[in-house]
Amino acid sequence: MLIGYNQATSLKHSDLETDIAMCKKHGFDGLEMQADLMDKYMSCHSFDDLKKLFADSGVKALPVNAFCDFNIQSKENTERLHYLCKCANASGANTLILVPALSDISPGETIKAITALMVTAKEYGVVPALEFLGFANSSVRSLEEALNIAGQIDGGLRVVLDCAHIMAGTTEVSTILKLKPEQIMTVHINDLNRKPSEIYSDSDRVWPGDGDMGLRKILENLKAIGYDGIYSIELFNEEIWELPVNDIFSSAIRKVRDML
Repeated sequence: MLIGYNQATSLKHSDLETDIAMCKKHGFDGLEMQADLMDKYMSCHSFDDLKKLFADSGVKALPVNAFCDFNIQSKENTERLHYLCKCANASGANTLILVPALSDISPGETIKAITALMVTAKEYGVVPALEFLGFANSSVRSLEEALNIAGQIDGGLRVVLDCAHIMAGTTEVSTILKLKPEQIMTVHINDLNRKPSEIYSDSDRVWPGDGDMGLRKILENLKAIGYDGIYSIELFNEEIWELPVNDIFSSAIRKVRDML
């Protein structure tokens, strides 16, 4: 098992150098990189710098998060894909998360987009994985939809399980029991508290164990199938962002370890 830290958890304070140092200090195995923060780093560094940064740190590079709106085909997205693959390759992650557009895009169009980008990713030795979003307007909203799409990709496609998107969306938690561990690239561990509106946003995420929407059952099902891969804590909670960065990292590692 690898315990990872997603930069979104302390976004107000985050940059690659700071977060790698904090991961090492607080005992995280790896850092999951936010693409926007990667852009900031790469604006004044080279790919060789990126490679050396991780190599010297001893902190593992976890998936680049993410190629957003990947299923909207455009020249800009094609260029973005090449760039993110280069980042994934240089960092040593060699993995890239695909986040679908929040729009009415058919499964067929999504399959077509993934089929095309898989060719490019392979050129760089990068393995993509599909993350579904539980939001009502997501073009891939559930684990069931993601698996249907993945099953139609030549050579297969791994998935990313975000606990908040499982809880907030239409996924049946029991579907996890149908997975093989190798189908999962990473698990984003976080929690949610139930809202009367049943409408959730990323900022509603709370520390693992502080919610009331069934995180333990998700983790039990993952354990039941023998999953022992990456658990990366990913919050977008603006109140947590206001805390000192050391406090965020120390709470994050403690909360994850308590749940696992």
